[in-house]
Amino acid sequence: MSIVRQLIQLSIVEALRGRTIAGDAVFDSRMDTLPDLLEDQCQPIIIVSVEASDRRNMSQGMASLLGGSAVLTVLIQTAVATGRAITGPDGTVIRAAIGETDSAFESALNLLDHQWRKILQHFDNEWAEVFRELVNGVQDIKDTRGTDPDTKRKHAARFVQIDISVLAEPKPGDSIPEPIALGLDLMSEDEDYAPLAEEWRTLLAEGGDWPDWRKLQSTLFASRQHMAVIGQGPLIVDEEVDFEIAVLNIKDANPVEIVDDP
Repeated sequence: MSIVRQLIQLSIVEALRGRTIAGDAVFDSRMDTLPDLLEDQCQPIIIVSVEASDRRNMSQGMASLLGGSAVLTVLIQTAVATGRAITGPDGTVIRAAIGETDSAFESALNLLDHQWRKILQHFDNEWAEVFRELVNGVQDIKDTRGTDPDTKRKHAARFVQIDISVLAEPKPGDSIPEPIALGLDLMSEDEDYAPLAEEWRTLLAEGGDWPDWRKLQSTLFASRQHMAVIGQGPLIVDEEVDFEIAVLNIKDANPVEIVDDP
């Protein structure tokens, strides 16, 4: 996963958590258990995932597997889960299920839909700010109903698919853009995300000490042979070489030997 995709997904989850009628029932990628849910109790939920990434129309000679901007497809699922008692060998447990909708559930979904859009659009919290800084523009929004394919019954669930153009990924050797740095700082402040933030910092720091020709090679997605054609490549000064003796030839003078003799 790219760092921009990681932060887009995480920033949406954290920006919404505790700020809508879903409360803390905002999940990353899939719905977790709802331990406090009682039988027949209803709980609005939000599930956030990044479904696709699209990079097209890259200039010839500038293709790259790292870096560059993309369009991400974000899926925000909203639903009303209801506690259902399920009896098995180990007794009866309460599981969250998404059933058929009704007028009350539709009202909850409409409220939830307005809330999450409003929060991501202009709510003043740091995670929402990270999200907005990472997004260059919203391209398409598609809102669909959750429906049982067999019975055609309408579920108490909606699926909103959003295509967003996002900040370009930093290439090896690039400085970390401010929105990404802010996102990593927020991750570091959370004990659940701190180890992941440290891993990302290590990965993004790679290439910072590379010589200029190697950074250019990475940007151009070029081989050593291609770099030689454009007059770029490794120099002796790029690598440490043990020095023993050198001969300096001066016109109309005897050669001068320089010896490493500390």
